[in-house]
Amino acid sequence: MAEIEEGRKYEKIALDCLKQNNLSEAESNFLQALKLMEQCGDEQGQAYVQGNLGNLCFQSRRLDKAEEYYSKALTYMEKVNDLRGIESSLGNLGSVLFYKGKLDEADETYKKALKLLEQANDTEGQSIYNENLGNVSLKKDDLDAAEDYFNRAKTFLDSEKHKDRIKQIEDKLIDLQKHPKYVESKEKSLLVEIESLRQAGKTKEILTKYQDLEELYYQGRNMEKAADVISKSIKLFEELGDKRSSGICMGNLAGILLQLGYSGQPEQFDKAEGYCKRALEIIQTGQDKRRQSYLLGSLGNICLHKKELDNAWEHYSQSLGLMAELGDTLGEARGYSNLGNVRLLQENYDDARVQFESSLELMEQLENRPGIAQQCESLGDIHLKKENLHEAEIFFSRASALFEAMQDPKGLQQAQDKLVYIMGQPKYLGRRQEELLNELKKPELEKDDKSRLAVLDELGNLYFLAGEMDKAVSTMRETSALQEKLKDEAGLSSTLENLGGILKDVNDLKGAEECFSRAMELKEKNNDTQGLTELYGNRVNVLMMLGQLPEAEKIIKKSTRTNKKNGNEVGLMNDYRNMGNLSMQKNDWANADKFYKSSLEINTKSNDKYEISEDYRNRGNLYLQKEDWNLCEKLMLESLKISEEINDLRNICHDSRVLGSIYSEKKSRNKQEEYYKKALEISNQLKDEMEQRIDHRNLGELCLGRGYRERANEHFKAALEISLKKANKKEIATDYRHMGNLSFNNGERADAEKYYRDALSLTLEVGDKIGTAQDYTYIGNLKFKDGKIDE
Repeated sequence: MAEIEEGRKYEKIALDCLKQNNLSEAESNFLQALKLMEQCGDEQGQAYVQGNLGNLCFQSRRLDKAEEYYSKALTYMEKVNDLRGIESSLGNLGSVLFYKGKLDEADETYKKALKLLEQANDTEGQSIYNENLGNVSLKKDDLDAAEDYFNRAKTFLDSEKHKDRIKQIEDKLIDLQKHPKYVESKEKSLLVEIESLRQAGKTKEILTKYQDLEELYYQGRNMEKAADVISKSIKLFEELGDKRSSGICMGNLAGILLQLGYSGQPEQFDKAEGYCKRALEIIQTGQDKRRQSYLLGSLGNICLHKKELDNAWEHYSQSLGLMAELGDTLGEARGYSNLGNVRLLQENYDDARVQFESSLELMEQLENRPGIAQQCESLGDIHLKKENLHEAEIFFSRASALFEAMQDPKGLQQAQDKLVYIMGQPKYLGRRQEELLNELKKPELEKDDKSRLAVLDELGNLYFLAGEMDKAVSTMRETSALQEKLKDEAGLSSTLENLGGILKDVNDLKGAEECFSRAMELKEKNNDTQGLTELYGNRVNVLMMLGQLPEAEKIIKKSTRTNKKNGNEVGLMNDYRNMGNLSMQKNDWANADKFYKSSLEINTKSNDKYEISEDYRNRGNLYLQKEDWNLCEKLMLESLKISEEINDLRNICHDSRVLGSIYSEKKSRNKQEEYYKKALEISNQLKDEMEQRIDHRNLGELCLGRGYRERANEHFKAALEISLKKANKKEIATDYRHMGNLSFNNGERADAEKYYRDALSLTLEVGDKIGTAQDYTYIGNLKFKDGKIDE
């Protein structure tokens, strides 16, 4: 009895360690508990401890060991006849087998667990196992079985209580129905049925099957085939003299053609417009106001795309009127939004604001969060156009909060990019800095450390955004001293990390290393594993820049051990990337590629597309340095493809530039220009002037090299305007240099010399030694070519 109690005591300690997320200690205590339980024959205790050890191994992807523990747990659960334990062990074992690719064994194991829950009448559990069996069938490409299991999984769930799970299963069904094999199988079956009905002369039945075929193609995103089927339906309805049904089909066809137009087939817009108008002629003879409204809205969309703004306004207005008659508040709200978009393109910002405000009011009545977020963003855009930065900030902040609550990463990123843009504007920064500095002067803040800390914290960030690095550094040092005084270790580690980042940017690498080292100590002390992941990477980068490779490697290995023990896949992925970067610095190309591939493997398992694209990007950069242009091109195209899928604008921009430089090396000038133009198009969408400047310079140099001097002039001037606006003397000098090169190529020697000398005076002023050397070289070359050897 005493030995049983001793074993259970270690089990309890292990469970407490689990609650504190101390996984290595938990495993050690479970093993001690198991040893004692084996000695005293405590089979029930062994069953649960084996299960917990299996969980720990599964989390850290030690799958063979997990399978062994789960199998033993199942054996003991069966011995003590613990039905719930048997079911749980079968489920765990099934999951390991699934991850190991042993699909037949996983299928059999899940079915055994499902049978137990059917006997217990546990509907929620039955849903889980049906979904698991669906996942197995999906992996086996048995799509009919997968569809059946997923549908059964849904039937066991309460529509109110289990909304998230139902949505998750429905998403799987939607993905399944897009699977090429699923579409091909269903298509084949339907076409056989249609041919049989055609031979029997059953036109109405054929139309029903055409609808099924249309839905199949639509779900599978094969819009061309969907359009073809609808065209056939229109023909049959016309033969039957059923005008109304043919009109409805024309409206549906117009909608699909419109989608094809937006996806890069501009010739489809005119066809869509034609079908819309034909459908409207037919529908208007009846009383179907809702369909009329939708058709008018589609016509408005077509005219908007074709920049026929007056026609778009007319169609949208008519559509809005019908929605109001029908009492369709959501339709009205969307109608006002459409009208706002027309006025926005007409640059009638005051009326655009009125339309968007009307839409927002209705969306708020409906508590429609996506609609509210969209209208807030549109109103933010209007205020940004009118340079009302404070109002724009309010609307973008509200939109950002809503997108975050709705877990919409694309919308959130877009709203936050606009907020960052506002906060980077001198007008905003100056106003807010002044407010905070006045706040600091208040006598009450001298005694209120917490309030003073909040002001200093924001002020430091504002100085950083304004590019006033000296002030940012001194303010952050003051902030960190106050946090030290208040014993705010979480805040202190964050400030030190930010300060380290700034010191790294201004090339104070030793200072950055000190900050990162101290921040790391604090995060490790407070067991902030999530915060450590990024910090490890930052510190490793600085150590590599300092040439302290052994110390960098030591930290990465420490991080890897911790992440493996804790089953932290995200942390492990970052470790592999850091080892890849370290190997690159050592010119160990093979190991660098191996580590980047390991990172890619983790991200592929979790289907994290953002990180997958980053892994392809890292491998692409590796082969860029190796000057293996073909492999680099292949990897960067893959990275770009995924970035476009997830609408990751910044990385689309980056990848396009890299591809442009690759095609430069491959002497493929047309492709080089294509990708540089793509980068500029995206940087314009981002409204990021720093990015735009890079792209204008790239295109300017390309155009100059190809002899397109007028185009080169446009791009170089655009870059110079941005630098002058930002008042960055080093960047202005770079653009003067480009203008000098252009003038030299145009034979305008005097202008060229003026630009080079203006650049030189700036590089001397800011202490840019590399720039100064370039400017002296350019002036020297100019004098040499003019025969002025002494000068």
